[in-house]
Amino acid sequence: MKRALFYFLMVGISLLTFANEDWKKDKFKWENLLADKNNSKIITAGDINGDMKDDIVILYNKSSNESLVALISNKDSYEKINFDFSSSDVIGSSELKDVSKIKVENNQIKCLLNFEINKLMNNMSGTSETELSIIYTENTLKLNKIITTGNKYGSICQIDYDVLNGHILYNYLQKKEKVGEINGYYYDSYSRVIARKLSSEIPINSDLNKWVLISKENKLENNISNINITYGFEKWRNNFDITGKYYLSYDNENIYIIVDVIDDIFKQSNSGDKMLKGDHIELWFGTESNDKYQIGLNPGNFNNIKPEALLWFNKSSATSKKALTSVTVNSKKTDEGYVLEAKIPLKSLNLSQINEINKFTLVLSDSDFSDNQEKVLTSSSLTWGSLYSLGEIIWK
Repeated sequence: MKRALFYFLMVGISLLTFANEDWKKDKFKWENLLADKNNSKIITAGDINGDMKDDIVILYNKSSNESLVALISNKDSYEKINFDFSSSDVIGSSELKDVSKIKVENNQIKCLLNFEINKLMNNMSGTSETELSIIYTENTLKLNKIITTGNKYGSICQIDYDVLNGHILYNYLQKKEKVGEINGYYYDSYSRVIARKLSSEIPINSDLNKWVLISKENKLENNISNINITYGFEKWRNNFDITGKYYLSYDNENIYIIVDVIDDIFKQSNSGDKMLKGDHIELWFGTESNDKYQIGLNPGNFNNIKPEALLWFNKSSATSKKALTSVTVNSKKTDEGYVLEAKIPLKSLNLSQINEINKFTLVLSDSDFSDNQEKVLTSSSLTWGSLYSLGEIIWK
């Protein structure tokens, strides 16, 4: 009964369901699978699509090409619902534990599977019974959450992976034992970002609409544990104060990013190295050869101070006032904050291949009432200059 849980079917925001005629063509296939009570489960009144009458059918079959198939009843037929590409990317080839360990709860499909922990993050060990939470939205099944336990640097931690937002939270069971590399810091929040390759060049004009079909949206918000505000939490008020979402992509020569920042008080009156006194964005990249790069992106003031890019940390040493003139930066003011888009040539970091980069953390820096950084919101629990504290980036 060892079959892949999810298959990468096609790139897109959502995948189309099988039409009713397709179901009729495969009617005997579905009927035969449903008759096998050991390898299929029918959940009556499992109303995950909100019409108050649907049955949810989960098929787990050792002779099927797909080990997990979701069907939603439609009168006298079933429509097959596919998984979106990000769910497939995250899970890969895990195995469903037991067909009886599937249920619908709070409009989510929950199931138990065997999952290799190191697929979540490097340097983790253990294969554990792992709980999945799957939501049904926009005619697509989307992986929502992974909950499991693993071993990290000799310490046991519980893992809560918010897949839709790209964050992994670690709760170490023995807090007295510091976890990490040589410096021994805790991992509190960890992001895993998937960047997809562009099929053609895009204009850098701060237009969010074009990104919907290009890449996956990644949200960046503070959470109830207060761990994504890595500096100045005492000055943080709410997610209208500072939050955002971003998209990442690439081609053979460049990295592309657009960030939609929500900030109720925008303040930036500086340029160059002094941009850190106002609202700005930072990008931290890490490579397999343990090099680190910190890029500052200044949105400007939408008047006489123009958008710009600056390199603050280069490989193993801090630098300052090194303008990245080859980086294209565009920004625009919005009713809720601002949008910034950038095209970063690999050559500006003296890199030749995108796969050299394997670490990434996004930083939103906010200054409301003073000429200094007041609060910093990060996609991972960033420790300045420490490579291991950066999140993971995967180039697809």
